[in-house]
Amino acid sequence: MSSGNLVPFDAARAESERSGGGSAPAWQTSLRHDLGRLRSSRRRVIAGLDAVRRLTPPAEPGLAPSWQAYVDLQVSTEKSEAVVAAVGDNLAQAQSLLDSSARARPVNRLMRAGSTFEAVLGCLHRAREGLFLVEDDAWVRAQLPTLRAGVATIVGSDDPRTEGFLRYLDDLSQATGQSPRAAQTMPGVVSGSAPAAPLLTTLDQPTRELLRAIQTSVDDSRMAAQIAVRVYRNALVIAVAVLGAVALAFPAVAALADPGMAVIRASETGAPVGALAGNLSGVEIWGVLGSLVAVIAGLWRLRSSRQPSGLQLAQLALKVPAGALTALFGVLLMQGGIVVQLTAVQARQVPAYAILFGFAQEALTRFVDGKAAELLDNAKPLSDRPS
Repeated sequence: MSSGNLVPFDAARAESERSGGGSAPAWQTSLRHDLGRLRSSRRRVIAGLDAVRRLTPPAEPGLAPSWQAYVDLQVSTEKSEAVVAAVGDNLAQAQSLLDSSARARPVNRLMRAGSTFEAVLGCLHRAREGLFLVEDDAWVRAQLPTLRAGVATIVGSDDPRTEGFLRYLDDLSQATGQSPRAAQTMPGVVSGSAPAAPLLTTLDQPTRELLRAIQTSVDDSRMAAQIAVRVYRNALVIAVAVLGAVALAFPAVAALADPGMAVIRASETGAPVGALAGNLSGVEIWGVLGSLVAVIAGLWRLRSSRQPSGLQLAQLALKVPAGALTALFGVLLMQGGIVVQLTAVQARQVPAYAILFGFAQEALTRFVDGKAAELLDNAKPLSDRPS
């Protein structure tokens, strides 16, 4: 297998970079940056494999140690080429998805941004995991601090594997001279209270496989957090649609069922007047105004994000139908005299109270905002987390 055939997408690189120009969304720019770094690592591995392929075999074949070492090196190279090819396939798929998104119409691009982001992220994760098996030792050792931080912050202390992963990475860092941490216990590298083992100069295949497994756990945890954000966003979108439909239909249905049941205003003589659909809708409209004030006030809390989840926009959208319904709920309670602390007011004062009740939906949606903030924090990439 020739390593020269392991670059299936380099010819399309120029087109990819042109389509991902300065007008690209932040999430696309970030993913293209990661793609470029992984592509550079892959090219470096390919250059190393090519150098191995060009080695001259020993003059006398047979069972001599030099010949056996040469055969073993060539076999190892073939296995590495298979891994590099798989890495290239993943990078090519990621690039194709990004290019397709960049060429799509704005509406289609916006609607499919979340699924595209997750698909590309998955491709990049698999490519990075594969590089742990074929990159040089210096590259793998350089990943240890980042890998440890990923285990500590992304996998988290709730995962029963975290403690073991951290201990292993600390011991490996100590054994390879990457960390001043005191060694714990890692069979084959550092042994308990025994004299310190000499620094490891090479990383064997089992060690690389284990490091890849740890990286896979970190990537899986991040992807699970990203999916949780999307699922919650979808739930909020459904909630917005349902509450909006209820807010639109309730005035007509309530007035049709029993116009005299709901009291919004009093007549000139002081007798209560049954609420018509127009009266109820009017209260909701004023409540929407109050909720829009809350939306404007909440804009300053929006945080920049490299994730196209749309969760923060769904949070703001939820406040509008919630404001309409809380305004109607509050005004009906006040005008009906059910709550002692709320006394009925004149009709001209109802809009002001409806606006106030519409803004008061913040007391309810703040729990949604808190949950959304927690999910977004969990889905942050490691580079966006405080050190």
